[in-house]
Amino acid sequence: MGFREAYYPIETQGTKITLSTTYHPQTDGQTERTIQTLEGMLRACALDFNSNWSEHLPLIEFAYNNSYHSSIRITPYEALYGCKCRSSLYWDEVGEKAVTRPELIQTTIEKVIVIKERLKDAQDRQKSWVDLKRRPVEFETGDKAYIKISPMKRVVRFNKTGKLNPRYVGPLEILEKACSSIGSKMINQHFFLPIFLIFIVPTLSPEVANVMITMNGSNLAAETSDNFICATLDWWPPEKCNYDQCPWGESSILNLNLSHPFLAKAIQAFNPLRVRLGGTLQDKVVYGVPNLEQPCLPFSKRVGDLFDFSEACLSMSRWDELNHLFQKTRAVIIFGLNALYGRNHIQINKWTGAWNSTNARDFISYSISKGYNVDTWEFGNELSGQGVGASVDAEQYAKDLMVLKAMLKELYNDSHQQPLLVAPGGFFDRQWYAQLLQDSGPGTLDALTHHIYNLGGGDDPHIQAKIMDPEYLSSSMIDTFRTLQLTIETNGPWSSAWVGEAGGSYNSGNRVVSNKFLNSFWYLDQLGIASKYNTKVYCRQTLIGGNYGLLDLNTLVPNPDYYSALLWHRLMGKGVLDIEVSGSPYLRAYGHCRKKRSGISMLLINLSNSTKFNVTILDDSSKTLKHRKEYHLTAKDDNYLSQTMLLNGTPLELTEEGGLPPLKPLNVLVESPIEVAPLSIAFIVFPNIKVEACMR
Repeated sequence: MGFREAYYPIETQGTKITLSTTYHPQTDGQTERTIQTLEGMLRACALDFNSNWSEHLPLIEFAYNNSYHSSIRITPYEALYGCKCRSSLYWDEVGEKAVTRPELIQTTIEKVIVIKERLKDAQDRQKSWVDLKRRPVEFETGDKAYIKISPMKRVVRFNKTGKLNPRYVGPLEILEKACSSIGSKMINQHFFLPIFLIFIVPTLSPEVANVMITMNGSNLAAETSDNFICATLDWWPPEKCNYDQCPWGESSILNLNLSHPFLAKAIQAFNPLRVRLGGTLQDKVVYGVPNLEQPCLPFSKRVGDLFDFSEACLSMSRWDELNHLFQKTRAVIIFGLNALYGRNHIQINKWTGAWNSTNARDFISYSISKGYNVDTWEFGNELSGQGVGASVDAEQYAKDLMVLKAMLKELYNDSHQQPLLVAPGGFFDRQWYAQLLQDSGPGTLDALTHHIYNLGGGDDPHIQAKIMDPEYLSSSMIDTFRTLQLTIETNGPWSSAWVGEAGGSYNSGNRVVSNKFLNSFWYLDQLGIASKYNTKVYCRQTLIGGNYGLLDLNTLVPNPDYYSALLWHRLMGKGVLDIEVSGSPYLRAYGHCRKKRSGISMLLINLSNSTKFNVTILDDSSKTLKHRKEYHLTAKDDNYLSQTMLLNGTPLELTEEGGLPPLKPLNVLVESPIEVAPLSIAFIVFPNIKVEACMR
């Protein structure tokens, strides 16, 4: 045993002690936080000023030293010198002071403004991470707490002196509150002399900030479809496991209990819900039509095969049962076809050769003969670009799509409504998607489908922070939506964009976050962003199954995201309004025409856990109203990792009869301010107002 181990035996138990010194202060929390802020600011400035960023270091130093710091409540310059900086804008090297030209002054001022904005962005980003562990503290009578004390030098406290002076005493029992959470009276139970203390407990009341929303009601910014909300039923069997957990159970298309009393109610509540049947294993499914020359078997674990599972078969009896449920609930169906059938596997993830359409043709013919209304056929899953496990080049994929389109036209010849054809259901690859549109030509693809898992893997420890970071929510997906929109406009304007699958975290989702209230911040924000870029459909992964199901895996009780999806579906119409938000990046806002009624609906998301926003909407059309409708969503016990969501303070729980709870709004006088509490979501509906863009 060495010297350190002898004096720090706790290290032998796996705890690492990091000692800081005068020349290595990085382990000091305050220093480390400042370093992180400076790194963030310098990184942002380097992006703004590109190759000559180093020439702006004096301005960066000036901006930092003359920016208000909330911790000291003044600027660092004023703290050091006792007065405010009175700069004459001479920020050059010593000995180079000269009369500064007006244009140089203006340029410098503009650059300092940019730098200060970057500094605030860096500080806000650091704040969002720290806020995750902050919470209001308030004690009740009977609670016990420790008191932190700071003894003066050479003063004996509790029979100890010097370095042995206690830093905390207690635990002490709270006898009573002195007055409404201002202070508490405590008694000491651990010392011979009774000690009565009156101490102040700061209760963290939320900060209040004002936000203005400007709406341009003359033209629509974008447009979705009437059935924008979609949810997936996947193929994964119970043996699908990730991160030492197997969260799929009996939720597969092949084994889900279709007679569960709440399943039909959950789908029917949307009236209608778009349901996608697909997922990773869809390209390993054959269809058990009468002339199939192989046994119709379920999936089995087979290590070494694609995705480590064997092929499986969808029997026609199971397909009949599924369609009975869909017809009963009026669901709008997307069915994902096997796009690898008949191809040759030549490399690790490369598949070549033409698609064999015979099995799919027989399956579609059977569906038509039974009168099953499949609204959309999707071709393949995650075979685009580099693919996930398997890939097909864009040229061959386009040829196969043209074959499938011709087949659909032939088979549905006598039908009054042709189904839609969408593809490729993969991760967006600009070059691959562009070639697919060009090679397949006009009239083939009705929509390009792409997948979104922008929160990372299900084991990512930073998922909570990512969801609460407005910069991350925007930067992680906006470029994809914008580029996909441009790709369609340039190469295939006859098509449109769909999100074919989105679960936030891939590999079955995150067991801590994906089915909790916090996930609704990500989910609803994604719906808002996608709709602004003319996305017509957004399919959530999943309706049931994995950690990210809208319904609980075992009980089918709705998770918070189910109610978020249902409120969007009922309130937010397909017309997307052009709005601008000023005041704070932590207040996310989206505006739509009201669903199938006159008026507008707005979605407000407060990502801050300490600031309440008072929202003002600058639009004259609402002044003629007397009331508006408000739906405020919060977490039970203010715990954003709760699986229970509150609507206007009431828990959303199933009724005694097993039905959905009513989603009733608050009727609020239109003159009243719109208040959005910290870490909450609000749908605000202005009924019957006339907005020009929504009347066309």
